[in-house]
Amino acid sequence: MGNIHDSIDLTASFIIGSFFFHFRDNLIFGRGPLSVALAGALLLVLVRTNTLPDVAVITLGSYCVFSLAFQAKIGALQRINDRWDISYGVYLYGWPIASLILWYDRNIDPHRLAAEALLGAFVAGSLSWFLVEKPARDLFKAVSRQHPRCCIAQNTHSR
Repeated sequence: MGNIHDSIDLTASFIIGSFFFHFRDNLIFGRGPLSVALAGALLLVLVRTNTLPDVAVITLGSYCVFSLAFQAKIGALQRINDRWDISYGVYLYGWPIASLILWYDRNIDPHRLAAEALLGAFVAGSLSWFLVEKPARDLFKAVSRQHPRCCIAQNTHSR
């Protein structure tokens, strides 16, 4: 049935993620580097002093990640990602590729595992983008331009 402590941690992570999603329009992310630095410093203090480290990582860690994601200005890399959006594929294939590598080599060094899994995920994510996702997106755009009532592509959630 699993480990009860892991189940509680994962459930708490899910609930916090749901909270961030549900209240995303009301939360203040990325109010400058100071807010992220303060949250990160508090996170480090709570983890190092062993004061609610799981709760600190879930809440403050999530805040730091979301803040950085929403305010990141990565210049040329952002323009590349706007044209070649392999990020979802990298996310999607990273864990299965790492698991497959571990299946064949249980004694692999963690750094080598991370490097090989990341490389494999970039390749798989690129293939996914160019062979499946981009053609599907382009086809949807073409069909929705020709038949606007057929394919309602509007975001109904007001932000």
